[in-house]
Amino acid sequence: MTFNHSNWTIKETSFNIDHLAKFESIFAQGNGRIGLRNALEEAYVTETRGMFVAGTFNKAFTNEVTELPNFMDVTRFDIYVDGELFSLLHGTVHEYERILSLKHGEVIRHVTWESPKGTTLKLTFRRFVSSSERDLIAQRINIQSLSEKPLQLKIKTGIDGTMHNHGSQHFTEESKRVYDESFLQYGGTTSQSNVYVSANVACRAHLNGEEFDKRFSFARREIMFTYDVSLEKKATFVVEKMSIIHSTRDGENQDVSTETIDHNAYQRIKMVYDEGYDEWLKKNNQTWDMFWGKNDIRIESEDPFDVIAVRFAIYHMNIMTPKHDSRMSIAAKGLTGEGYKGHTFWDKDIFILPFWIYHQPEVAKSLVEYRYQSLLGAKKKATENGYEGAMYPWESAWINDGEVTPEEGGTDIYTGKPERIITGKKEIHITADVIYGLWHYWKMTGDDAFMHQKGYEMVFETARFWLSRLEYNPENDFYEINDIIGPDEYKEHVNNNHYTNYMAKWNIELAIRNYEILKETLPNVYEQLSDRFSLEHMIEEAKEKVKKIFLQEPREDNIIAQDDTYLSLKEIDLHPYKNLDRAGAIMDDYNITQISKLKVSKQADVVVLPFLFKDLFDEETLKANVDYYEAHTLHDSSLSLSTYAIMSKEIGKLQQSYSLFKQACRIDLGPQPHSSDMGIHAASLGGIWEVAIMGYAGVRQKDGRLNIDPVLPEQWNRISFAIWFRNQRIYFDITKTKLSIKTEQKIDLIVQAEPVIVQGKMDFDI
Repeated sequence: MTFNHSNWTIKETSFNIDHLAKFESIFAQGNGRIGLRNALEEAYVTETRGMFVAGTFNKAFTNEVTELPNFMDVTRFDIYVDGELFSLLHGTVHEYERILSLKHGEVIRHVTWESPKGTTLKLTFRRFVSSSERDLIAQRINIQSLSEKPLQLKIKTGIDGTMHNHGSQHFTEESKRVYDESFLQYGGTTSQSNVYVSANVACRAHLNGEEFDKRFSFARREIMFTYDVSLEKKATFVVEKMSIIHSTRDGENQDVSTETIDHNAYQRIKMVYDEGYDEWLKKNNQTWDMFWGKNDIRIESEDPFDVIAVRFAIYHMNIMTPKHDSRMSIAAKGLTGEGYKGHTFWDKDIFILPFWIYHQPEVAKSLVEYRYQSLLGAKKKATENGYEGAMYPWESAWINDGEVTPEEGGTDIYTGKPERIITGKKEIHITADVIYGLWHYWKMTGDDAFMHQKGYEMVFETARFWLSRLEYNPENDFYEINDIIGPDEYKEHVNNNHYTNYMAKWNIELAIRNYEILKETLPNVYEQLSDRFSLEHMIEEAKEKVKKIFLQEPREDNIIAQDDTYLSLKEIDLHPYKNLDRAGAIMDDYNITQISKLKVSKQADVVVLPFLFKDLFDEETLKANVDYYEAHTLHDSSLSLSTYAIMSKEIGKLQQSYSLFKQACRIDLGPQPHSSDMGIHAASLGGIWEVAIMGYAGVRQKDGRLNIDPVLPEQWNRISFAIWFRNQRIYFDITKTKLSIKTEQKIDLIVQAEPVIVQGKMDFDI
């Protein structure tokens, strides 16, 4: 794999069957509604083809949880050369390269291939998922003969309805039809959730510039076009394929009959067919250009890989985010694979949402709106677990489902039985994480209207949950939270996880502050909410309990215990695991019960707090805890490296910070061949952006004030970008010695710990 920062490309330089799944993920394409793994046009046994539509879920069997279903495939081409099936596993590959354009989302593959019989072809494959049209996938294949003798070419492509999620078939076939002998349509319905999908394709072919006829065929769960071509030397055969995907999950189709959906999809495929690949690519490129015009981060680094890595992160955050519909959110693997069943975690609120808050607040609002719409499911989970208020699911899918975390996972290496997954019951910090995402959005945008209409309700309902979850300890006269999992998932059934207790306390205090603001300044809103939630009684209880929530105190050496027992756990040598290039290696030697008794962390836990709340720790406490916990953390979660990179910068360890940043970038873009098989690491990509902007550029908000305190790593000479704060566009240009800020209107900022009023352009020495 090679990178070219000047033309924004990532290149696969040779074909390797063992790397298929990784490149399917990292070269994935999408537009926030449709996500397409970049499986090659020709099929391979080890491939994982995948097309996913945001916000669509189905339960394959009653004893399984809901998951993001793999839609019918429209990208495969079976190419026969003189009767032999084209495959790079046979014959000789003289040339191979596949290029992803981060700038425009197009993937181009060049292949020169000689068949076992000595027939040589030059093939060019092009594909994009339209960023201007939410329902369009476009492909083009150019095939040129380089052989002396004529060859017989047969190409078969269409719609394949046999797709599944690792064996689970989610769709039942409803209909197959051909319109005007030119357009194929396939209808399918999810087996449990009853989502109807209409897949439509059209193909246009040319031989040496002359249009070429096709025939079509039906088979069980598929409908296909076939071309039979006699190809002379230097002759070129070109096939363009347009695919349109409509479903009842589309907002405009919620109350529409399947017949109407099919009719509208047919009209759409006719229209896109008429315009062709080049015209739609032009529109796609224009939309991408507008996106990058708003969101690009320009970095001058001694290692151009850094530039590509940050843009790769932004590219994927764009293609994974359902900007069109607040009923949908971002999955842990985006729309690039089946990993984590397409569910939404705290990853979205803490690691991905900030990108949209800073760059496109209207998209951030939609993502926060998803959490508001999920309140019913959160209240359902609280009730099922014996609590009050809203308890947000650890894993979310449909907005009203509540908890959808599977109860069983991999195999215990010692017992041979499936491991129980208890995060859905025990990892409860997500409830406060959701509110942090809401609060972060509010403080950065000043969107009081959203808070009045929806946000305050979220704050009060979650505070009510925490008040019911607190456990009174009469011996010590404090409230504690027992038998949980904190962010560090290598520690199960712990008491008083510091992160969780602090976030619960903060959530309750936020409810108290919001109550007082409403009562004093917004009597109408206060009265509405007070009647619904008995606010006075709840706030009275909150004020009493919040003073007695137990928080771990720093030891004499300033170390804050992760939980009640962490600091007394057994130490082991972690170097053998830290030095490996794959996550979870410790699980080869210990099961989770054993790991819970060792002083080892999967990911950042205590150290997440000073990332979320700037200046929460004093300088000595921050340094002590970053150093201590990094030494005990394996970074087996992709969320961890970026957090430690930012906090290492905060304590002045720039080289350590940069090393951790590079490791985070290599999770997906590094040489490990199977790191991304199940999809890209969405939260890690958000974390890479956070390192650049919230870390090195030092742009973080504190209590509604924007703080800027930049320190660039030695390898970076400059970073330039623009963000939104309180409806103002602010432009930053940062070098090792100078910070330039430009605004159109007057704005109050904190620059290097000093209050500053900026208007126009101002420069500051660093």
